[in-house]
Amino acid sequence: SKLWVTVDKFESKVKHWERVRITGATKAGKSPTAENIAVVMGMHSKNTRICLYNPREDSLKNNWSIPAIGETHNDSRDGLKTLVDAVQNKIKNLPIFVFDEVDNTLTDVANGKKQYTLGCQIKFVLKEASHDGIKVILIGQNAYCSNY
Repeated sequence: SKLWVTVDKFESKVKHWERVRITGATKAGKSPTAENIAVVMGMHSKNTRICLYNPREDSLKNNWSIPAIGETHNDSRDGLKTLVDAVQNKIKNLPIFVFDEVDNTLTDVANGKKQYTLGCQIKFVLKEASHDGIKVILIGQNAYCSNY
C-alpha cells in the first residue's frame, strides 16, 4: 500500500510534497510522473508557475506539455544558481522548479568529470528549500543523483 497509489488518491498523496527525486531507465515514465506531480504541487501552492529546465527539449522522447524555460545544461546550471540565490535570500512565493536530465547536467560534457560545485548546490537546495516551502523536482536516469 505504500508503493502503489491509485489515481483517485494521487492528489491527496502528493499535494504536500516539497521535493522529489525521480530516477529510472529510458522510457520508464520519469517525465510524465514528474509532470503529474508538478501539476498537483501547483494546484496546492500559492504560486502555480512551473519553471521547467529540460536540456532534451528537442528530443523525440520529449513528452512534456509544460513549456521549458531552459533548454540546455547551461540553462539548468543557471536555473539552479537562481534557485540557490533565492533560497539563500529567503525569497518567498517562488515557482515550482523542475530539473530534467540532472544526471547529465551534473557531468561536465567537455571532460566527463562530475561537477562538485553543482552537486553541492543541489544538496544545499534539497536541505534548505523545504524549510521555506520551495518545491523542487529532480529527474535523471542515474541513481548517482541520490548522492546529492
